[in-house]
Amino acid sequence: MSAEENKTISHRFMEERVQGRAFRSVCFALAVAMSAVVWIAGEANAGHGGKHGPTFQIQCNAMQPFLFDAIKPPPHHLHAPYGNTAIDSDSTFGTLATNAETTCRSNREWHNSVYWNPVVQEGGERMTPVQVKAYYTALGDQSKVRNMPPGAEMIGNVARYRCGLGDESRSSVQPIYGCEQDKFEITVFFPSCWDRDGKTYEHFRYPDGNKCPLGTVKIPRLRLSTIHDAADDRLDEPLLVSAGAGEWAGPTSFHADAMFVDTWPGDTNSAMSEFNALVERCIRQVGDSEARPSGCG
Repeated sequence: MSAEENKTISHRFMEERVQGRAFRSVCFALAVAMSAVVWIAGEANAGHGGKHGPTFQIQCNAMQPFLFDAIKPPPHHLHAPYGNTAIDSDSTFGTLATNAETTCRSNREWHNSVYWNPVVQEGGERMTPVQVKAYYTALGDQSKVRNMPPGAEMIGNVARYRCGLGDESRSSVQPIYGCEQDKFEITVFFPSCWDRDGKTYEHFRYPDGNKCPLGTVKIPRLRLSTIHDAADDRLDEPLLVSAGAGEWAGPTSFHADAMFVDTWPGDTNSAMSEFNALVERCIRQVGDSEARPSGCG
């Protein structure tokens, strides 16, 4: 075989190898995308409009918007906060844990975690949620679910928009403009895998389906849903998201932040024991399709 033939064969081999790698990369990307669809669809339905599945929920009211972020450095945009009223730009786990004032409704006065997301506006009018729900859930093998780490700081970057609230409602990664319902919902899904090396947002990962990446452990999935009134029972574009002081961006930039405070190590009378009791009763002891006990929401 000539040198030229060897060169041609080698070139073809390299081309096929590169094409094979590209094909595998595309397949992997598609698999990840499909797994994301699976866990979004499954966990969106857990606790939404039914009484089955490993879930409990906490309801809160909105507070006055603020122009700071307790997790990420400036520049900041306008946020709508919910929960612990002591939230400010210098908040830490310690400062929030000592505050008992919260905008959470129901009998769970101990819930002093805090959540926030960018303010949204429709047609130039800022919107305040009429209802806020924080769901904690976990699909798959519930026996592997660990307690939430004290002081966890998380950012959720996966958002879904829902037209209406009933069982026949539709959801999408974009607002469903022309939605002729009196309300629409924005839901943000948070990471549910923790590497145990820290508690800032860099240490939390999204699962692949219901499986956490190697080296991480499974924690309850936080799902934050904000419900808004639609002007004239119709959602019209554009729906914009605060992106800075006086700046607004498209709806795909919507996200949410959370500082988890409902724990205090070593204090069995604190919020930790109550919250972890809910994790045990409403998540670990409830299968994906099983009925939830009363009090889980």
